[in-house]
Amino acid sequence: MNRICKLFNIQYPVIQGGMIWCSGWELASAVSNAGGLGLIGAGSMYPDVLKEHIQKAKKATSKPFGVNVPLLYPQTEEIMKIIIEEGVKIVFTSAGNPKTWTKYLQEHGIKVAHVVANSKFAKKADAAGVDAIVAEGFEAGGHNGREETTTLVLMPLVRSVTAKPVIAAGGIATGRAMLAAMVLGADAVQIGSRFVASEEASAHLNFKKEIIEANEGDTYLALKKLVPVRLIKNKFCNEVTEAEIKGANKDELAKLLGKARAKSGMFEGDTENGELEIGQVSALINKIKPAKNIINDIILEYRTAKEQINHIRFTHQIQFLERMIKFEKFTLQNGLRVIFHQDKDTPIAAVNMLYNVGAKDEHPDKTGFAHLFEHLMFGGSLNIPNYDKPLQEAGGSSNAFTNNDFTNYYETLPKDNIETALWLESDRMLSLAFTEKSLEVQRKVVIEEFKQNYLNRPYGDFWLLMRPLAYKVHPYRWATIGKEISHIENATIQDVKDFFFKHYAPNNAILSIAGNFEFNYIKDIVEKWFGDIKKREITVRNIPSEPEQTEAKTLTVERNIPVNACYKTYHMCGRNDPDFYASDLLSDILSNGESSRLFQNLIKKKPVFSTLDAYISGSIDPGLFVFSGKPSEGISLKEAEQNVMNEIENLIKSGITERELQKVKNKIESKFVFSETDVLNKATDLGFYELIGNADKINTEIDKYNEVSAEMILKAAENIFRQENSNTIYYKTKK
Repeated sequence: MNRICKLFNIQYPVIQGGMIWCSGWELASAVSNAGGLGLIGAGSMYPDVLKEHIQKAKKATSKPFGVNVPLLYPQTEEIMKIIIEEGVKIVFTSAGNPKTWTKYLQEHGIKVAHVVANSKFAKKADAAGVDAIVAEGFEAGGHNGREETTTLVLMPLVRSVTAKPVIAAGGIATGRAMLAAMVLGADAVQIGSRFVASEEASAHLNFKKEIIEANEGDTYLALKKLVPVRLIKNKFCNEVTEAEIKGANKDELAKLLGKARAKSGMFEGDTENGELEIGQVSALINKIKPAKNIINDIILEYRTAKEQINHIRFTHQIQFLERMIKFEKFTLQNGLRVIFHQDKDTPIAAVNMLYNVGAKDEHPDKTGFAHLFEHLMFGGSLNIPNYDKPLQEAGGSSNAFTNNDFTNYYETLPKDNIETALWLESDRMLSLAFTEKSLEVQRKVVIEEFKQNYLNRPYGDFWLLMRPLAYKVHPYRWATIGKEISHIENATIQDVKDFFFKHYAPNNAILSIAGNFEFNYIKDIVEKWFGDIKKREITVRNIPSEPEQTEAKTLTVERNIPVNACYKTYHMCGRNDPDFYASDLLSDILSNGESSRLFQNLIKKKPVFSTLDAYISGSIDPGLFVFSGKPSEGISLKEAEQNVMNEIENLIKSGITERELQKVKNKIESKFVFSETDVLNKATDLGFYELIGNADKINTEIDKYNEVSAEMILKAAENIFRQENSNTIYYKTKK
């Protein structure tokens, strides 16, 4: 039996973090009832409030639960007295010396775990006699270690200095991350951010929505001169960032922080001026779920990933000798294209439904509809009022994404329950349950997303500004979210119905399935669930080609932002153009990792920028090559931009070394091959490649990249990086 499970008498080695304002009795008892270890967070509770939470937890669960106690809390002695009196048998301590309380608690039959952020404090915790140690990397939300050591590095370091059970924390929200932590030597994982976005968490709904809408890079480690804390970027965080850039001292930062910031943000829902403590892993969280479902998802994914690793042929992975993904295709009479990949190495099935409709299919006066449907498709269909409930009961999970080219929906679930996913997908393809109530609910969600992600977030309106600057006739000139909020505000039920029946049809969709099934079985069940859906008349695309740009365009805007920023795009080829692969490799040479040219030359050696990225849009029709950067303090936007232009000119003049080229090719090959060990990735990718021409392209992608020469990349650079082909936006802080 797992050491942590035995120590705490729990089913799964999953501990819920004791987070201030988020982890009361309801969350702790729900996690414990689901087989993990729930913790009540005492850090935001007066002693009498904590006592009430403990008593309610004891009524709500017969399973073990614990209390998390920051040792610097002014009423720690009273807190500990209540814990002992109420018979709590597990305490997690943090932010203080564990030696002060460990022996005393253990004498009262209490198991003690202590949270550390470095191996030095792990040794001290071990010497203090704690029963377990939590190694928390700086990806974690809330207060962090000053060393800024990631969990990936910290976990082995702590493991090397103690024989005690070690619990990994920070950046963990999935079963795969849990498995990775175990491989690094962890006995269990502690998960915080994922449980904040649970139905039972006491966090305000506004805060939970911020979490599920957060993207990569939307958190920031602030207040390092006080006590480092990771926050979602909002108005308050931006004020802190600006103050830190200007060199504010401890007293000034403390004054800016004030009192009750965390409570107002996380508990009361002030997402603008409140302190929103959350981890980097928020970028992976996209749904508010019951704690039980969260644990089930994590354990299912953990077991699946472990099973896959057990079956991986490592010589195959290293030598790439057998990388062909085999599949079979068939088409129903109603036009639904179906792709099936048999994967015998997993008990999980993946179902992916791709609709050939994106933002580029919208009318210029009614934009944002494809994205609106991403939400509406989960709001109930003709015969199924609640999409999530039957899928969750079948042990599955689902999600979706929309872009300018297509919309994608997918489910993963145990293979024996695959028909549940097909039933759900077929019913919403047949018809949604069109109601004013459903439209109004999803309209509000989309409008709020528009405001939060695009209007109220620093630099959030970049694509709203850049697309109409770069495109004049092609429908890429508006973002997936839409041109403006009024288009969604004014959408009628008839508008919604018209859009649905024009695009969401079997003859405009690709269904891809991956799992351990026989081909004839898949044919039978797909026919069973989709065969009776009628073919529809699909709107024929008539998308105008964007004319070649002949003049550079520039836009300067002033915003309430912490620092100035420069965004620059160039027109480039589309996804099916032979030059796409050279352009993609070009972006990697310029900006993929710390060894890339822009990082080495303009951040590390010559600190012109604090952040700088280069990437491609990857769109099916001709897209954009994008640069985005924030100049370092004292560097003007023009000077920063010129430095990027100098790097481009130097690349074209001096060329690319063979070693440099091979390095980026190796990265792409490794990323591609290892991503295809995941059953969902295979299903999703097969659907995408079928959309852009033929699913068999999935087996030639690596060859296409390997065929690219340095000369081809230089030719692409010369063609793309022409001044008249550029579009530039300067963001300036309001004075």
